[in-house]
Amino acid sequence: RVADPDARPDGGESVRDLYQRVASFADELATRDHPGDVAVVAHGGTLRVLYAYLHGIAVERMAWEPLENGRILRCPAQRQDHGHTPRERNADK
Repeated sequence: RVADPDARPDGGESVRDLYQRVASFADELATRDHPGDVAVVAHGGTLRVLYAYLHGIAVERMAWEPLENGRILRCPAQRQDHGHTPRERNADK
């Protein structure tokens, strides 16, 4: 697990900051009308928090396990929930 999501190195961002930045990206992406799958190519840390956010896992509960190079993470479709953003869907959890 992430030991302290609010720890921040000098001049850097915390895991919580990264989580919020990625959540905003995912919410904005969910508002776009796209006909098929979407591929997001990113570093492991970004993929970890994106996966956690899209699966309703709070930053305090997310795992920080190693990801091998070239890893494909499948995430739930955004449009199956009547256009709600992940943040709106996760609000009930």
